[in-house]
Amino acid sequence: MKRVLLLVMIVISIIGCSFTKSTQTGINALSNQAFAHIGLRTNTKSYNVSVLDLEINSAKDKIRSINNPITQSNEQAKEWINPDTKGILIKVNHEVKFYPLFLLKKHQTINDKIHKFAYCLTYNPETSLIQVFDRNIKNKILTFGNSGVSWNNGRLIYDTNTESLWDTWTGESIVGDNTGKELNPIYFEQKTFTEVVESFEVFAVMAQTESF
Repeated sequence: MKRVLLLVMIVISIIGCSFTKSTQTGINALSNQAFAHIGLRTNTKSYNVSVLDLEINSAKDKIRSINNPITQSNEQAKEWINPDTKGILIKVNHEVKFYPLFLLKKHQTINDKIHKFAYCLTYNPETSLIQVFDRNIKNKILTFGNSGVSWNNGRLIYDTNTESLWDTWTGESIVGDNTGKELNPIYFEQKTFTEVVESFEVFAVMAQTESF
């Protein structure tokens, strides 16, 4: 009788281990394909935030980011821009660029540079948060796009190199091969076009003509 009970316990233990292993494998497989249907190839085995805590809102790049936008002189921009148009002002050394807010809201992510200084502007429609980050990570310039995924009411962007997901609140990568890396924030100002004209004689303005 004791031998029978012992045999039953061994069988139950083996079945339990097999079920646990099979279940865990299934969870990992599901996790690795969590974003496949929206076009992301993010490595979800590396993360600081669980994939289960993320919210999928749309397909990757449904809202198209802008890379190296076309610019015009402030004199040319006067032909179409409203004097009260609000925007983001970025100044590097003696060069100034103005990004109309309505264009940033439309594209949500803008990759640009002044001389060799590369940066990224982001806009979160849920909170109206605007951030500007240095795109240089360990001497590698990253380019960002709109992932269609959010976390903690914050929109996540992805880098086109590894498609890791980055939090636009903190600038930290929270899922993917770049998990744990952080983007440095860049100082910027919010001003109207008129205010910039009053402060700078010559500056560049992001044009409405789109460049992808």
